[in-house]
Amino acid sequence: MDTTNTIKQLLRNQLEALGLSVSIEDIQLTIPKSLEFGDFSTNAAMIFAKKLNKKSWDFALELATGLQDPTLVKVVAVPPGFINFFVSSNVYDSLINEIYQKGPAFGKKSFNGKRINVEFVSANPTGELHLGHARGAAVGDAISRILENDGYEVTREYYVNDAGNQINNLALSLRSRYLDLYKIKNVFPEDGYHSLGLIDIAKDLQTKYGDTLIHSDDLEIFRRFGKLAELKQIKKVLRQFRIKFDVFTFETKLRKPKLIKHYLDLLRPNTYVLDEALFLKTSAYLDDKDRPIQKSNGEYTYLLPDIIYHDDKARRGYDQLIDVLGADHHGYINRMKSALMMLGYPKDLLEIEIIQMVRLIKDGVEFKMSKRSGNAVSMEELMNDVGVDAVRYFFLEKAPSSHLDFDLTLAMDHSTKNPLYYIEYAHARLFKMIEKAQKVITPLFETNLLTSEVETALLKCLNDYKKEVEEASRARLPSKVTNYLQRLSSLVHQFYVSSRVLGNDVEALSRQRLALCIATRIIINNGLNLLGIKAYNNM
Repeated sequence: MDTTNTIKQLLRNQLEALGLSVSIEDIQLTIPKSLEFGDFSTNAAMIFAKKLNKKSWDFALELATGLQDPTLVKVVAVPPGFINFFVSSNVYDSLINEIYQKGPAFGKKSFNGKRINVEFVSANPTGELHLGHARGAAVGDAISRILENDGYEVTREYYVNDAGNQINNLALSLRSRYLDLYKIKNVFPEDGYHSLGLIDIAKDLQTKYGDTLIHSDDLEIFRRFGKLAELKQIKKVLRQFRIKFDVFTFETKLRKPKLIKHYLDLLRPNTYVLDEALFLKTSAYLDDKDRPIQKSNGEYTYLLPDIIYHDDKARRGYDQLIDVLGADHHGYINRMKSALMMLGYPKDLLEIEIIQMVRLIKDGVEFKMSKRSGNAVSMEELMNDVGVDAVRYFFLEKAPSSHLDFDLTLAMDHSTKNPLYYIEYAHARLFKMIEKAQKVITPLFETNLLTSEVETALLKCLNDYKKEVEEASRARLPSKVTNYLQRLSSLVHQFYVSSRVLGNDVEALSRQRLALCIATRIIINNGLNLLGIKAYNNM
């Protein structure tokens, strides 16, 4: 049973009966610092009293008398207008029973009939994934996991930009590296790609075609071979990062002449020509200015295939499209929403989550050097040096919209100073306590004897799990899960010091504490799984 939602619904019903229309999100519940003030407290009377021209204290008394539910032992109004709720121990009995019975499925909702497409990473297949891609990968996959937990059917999608100048530059760069293998003098392209991985691709090209391409001016083989080889490497790194995409959509398939003409005709009523370029009237919708979709030389801007791509996704029947994009895409949001509105879609169909930049910090100073290429550290190098779990956690512990300093020194520190280690250590401590205790006693899933401050706080925190995950889903914020796990782990460490599972005079207390340990370990496991992080039994 989700007690917080029960209390919020009681408050909402009372407020609406008095003529106030409020949502569940408008009502705040906090956990008091002292047990004497109950299990939960709200300032709702102080927030809403003015709207009814009432005094906070009088309104709190009025609300408290009408808040009755089997889950509540007592509801008390206290000056200047707080309302404190005392929860029945039966609530926590059913809670830890449910956690134990459902295990990994606890908090996971059944399919709600809604389908969401989450597009993320979508790096050009021209080289290694960098730190920005890594953060986007962690955020996109965690959002997907959290949405699936919340009852949505989620498709993870990667948009492959395999057309345009960047792919031509890749082909020219690969051809140059191929010619280098035969000691043939050539000029490396000015805007070429210097990744050492390109030399390995050139060697694979040599193995397949021998010297037959030396005198060929046709870049198509280099273009096709290069982008597929780079994409293969990207997929390999993403699998190492525990991400598997359901769909890969290639830009070249969206640039077919007939398809381009079809969309130009669809968009024609919303276009005009200026200086021989074709502009889209996005300013008539949400954008701050109009955007070109075809240049004066006849070439199409990136916006046109992107419109086709998003329409293609929408036509597949998704209820929501989510794009996880880099910090340089702020201006992209309203132009793409405007284009979709031109095609008849609601403005809220597309949601864009912006991922801010990442800096690596080592020993207190910015760290940029890559051991492999001499340039910026790649996603693969970071995983190999720090570990997949730490990389994912450190990219998720702050909101994606915040700039992030990734502390390499802290991420590699195997002590409780490291926030991930702190959580994993809590899980390992629970495992050891459970393993030792289960040799002597069996768990008792009741809570009437769990009355110490830390035990009560643990029960309340377990009760918060569903609410926190729901909020993480609604806000698209995996950081809500990391924050919750930190709070829960802190209580575990306090419990470990203050509460002996074995050696109590009252066996029932030992058995209830064992049950509490089992339920808490399940919740830590479930929370880490939502982040794509493994829980370990030994540290």
